[in-house]
Amino acid sequence: MKNSVQLEKEFNILLRRVLDEGFEGISGKFAPVIYYLMRRNYGVKEGDEHKHTAELSACLREVFGSEGQRIIERLLTQKICKELNMNEEQCDLMLKMEFTARIEYAKRKYVRGRRSLK
Repeated sequence: MKNSVQLEKEFNILLRRVLDEGFEGISGKFAPVIYYLMRRNYGVKEGDEHKHTAELSACLREVFGSEGQRIIERLLTQKICKELNMNEEQCDLMLKMEFTARIEYAKRKYVRGRRSLK
């Protein structure tokens, strides 16, 4: 049986994949640029970008402005909802939250859902 730490690690891997795929959908060269800026401007260690959603959000705002940030965060949130098979009500609830809170909410849903499968 997996414990919470293992399930959170699984979620982090899933989140990184969703971010990479989401960024690739915007532009194939987008993810490396954003991750580089997060390392350079926010001190985020390479490979840990998915664990620093507040810094990711700030980086998106810095590069694309507030409106671009909002659009990209919405697209990423929708990908997370789809990946976790969340219903429309759960996704709508997430979209009302700040981006960092959305990710934490999704992580809790993932961990609880995986635990209940045991």
